[in-house]
Amino acid sequence: MMRTAIVVWLAAAVLAPAARAQPDIVGEWWTPGFSARVRIERCGDAVCGRIVWLWDETPQDIADKQPLIGRTVIDRMLAAQPGRWHGGRLYNPEDGRDYKGSLHLQSATRLVVDGCVLFVCRTQVWRRADAHKCPPVASRSGAHDRQAGGLPFAHAIEALASLIAAFANSLTASSDIRQNGPRQ
Repeated sequence: MMRTAIVVWLAAAVLAPAARAQPDIVGEWWTPGFSARVRIERCGDAVCGRIVWLWDETPQDIADKQPLIGRTVIDRMLAAQPGRWHGGRLYNPEDGRDYKGSLHLQSATRLVVDGCVLFVCRTQVWRRADAHKCPPVASRSGAHDRQAGGLPFAHAIEALASLIAAFANSLTASSDIRQNGPRQ
């Protein structure tokens, strides 16, 4: 009897820290392309998330014209099992719709976000925001990032391309002025 009690106590002592070591979903997460940062917090017995930072505070070509900073995008996801939440709603500002969703904490730094309407689902992989790496550095291969819904720094590349295009247009315009004189 005493031997059984000692074995149970030792098993509990060894397994309890491992159970507590489970990564927590609470914190800030980068969306694909690092276009937004979402803060996930506890809301009662569930978790909720809201936008706390945007690459572009007034993004074009999206359905939601309301301010997005502070907007709830993860609503009342309930814990299903360790590292998994479901039963809540995901809000997509791009089309202005709510979707049934689920969250899966794949690791301490990777969160898989699934949103579905009927039988059509879309998956994104979010990365935990790290104050020491802002935005975080992508893996060397990048293969996982391409599969997960976008290349890292996609918005930065688009911004750079826009800047180069604007510069090229200004050079063309100044060349036209030198050749033809200013427009009247």
